[in-house]
Amino acid sequence: MNPGPRTAGREIGLCDLSRRELGELLEGHPRYRIDQLWDGLYRQRLPLAQLTSLPKQLRADIGDLAGNSLELVRAVPADRGRTVKQLWSLADGHLVESVVMHYYNRTTVCVSSQAGCAMGCT
Repeated sequence: MNPGPRTAGREIGLCDLSRRELGELLEGHPRYRIDQLWDGLYRQRLPLAQLTSLPKQLRADIGDLAGNSLELVRAVPADRGRTVKQLWSLADGHLVESVVMHYYNRTTVCVSSQAGCAMGCT
């Protein structure tokens, strides 16, 4: 594992890294591991712990570097399950809200952009 200059000494957000940077992170591992990580994060949209195509120890090593940058605090279903309001905690302690609205022909997501706002609306 090579944290690289951009991430040395601090936790990283895996989704903040480009494919090239993920490759640098996995330096010394077979190239297909980069593909597995990229596919799991972006195509399958799975959390790191569920990327079972990666060895358990590698997931643990990546997790040690990545930390937990986003945690679901609360999810409240409404409108007979067609709407879900969610409260998320960021690594810096700020909270953001999102609402997922399921329609018959699409799904819409609304995400607050007030993280860190001095007004403290969230």
